[in-house]
Amino acid sequence: MFCFCSRCEDDLRPMQVPERKTLLLGRSMSGKSTFVHNMFYNKKKRGNPRCTLGVDVTSIDLHGEGGKIRANIWDCAGNPKYAGLGSGYWAGATHAIIFGSKDNDYHKWYFNALPKTVKKSVILDYDQDCEDFKERKDWLYDQIFD
Repeated sequence: MFCFCSRCEDDLRPMQVPERKTLLLGRSMSGKSTFVHNMFYNKKKRGNPRCTLGVDVTSIDLHGEGGKIRANIWDCAGNPKYAGLGSGYWAGATHAIIFGSKDNDYHKWYFNALPKTVKKSVILDYDQDCEDFKERKDWLYDQIFD
């Protein structure tokens, strides 16, 4: 039975999940797509890596002390040859995770090129063999929860 009185209307509305447009940026073969795969499937990616063409978008629900949030992850191509719209994908982004290397400071270019309104995090020398997916999801939650 449904109640249509005004005091019950709020109880019938679905809860909105806060969403964050989160960019993954960095050089080709730095682990961006593997990071997304591991987070989404909770298992290690097997097989040969492939280059992202343009951008792959994946939504992942994360849970933490502040409640549930949805990370709309934009896995952007690292090879300029496959970049598609390139920085055009950055529009409306709230967060960026920049993949880099201690041996190469190219990731600093992304850090400086992004709008100041985008909250930035850096992953240096991403360990693609790490299998603690809960720890990764907790880290991502902490990075994008405002």
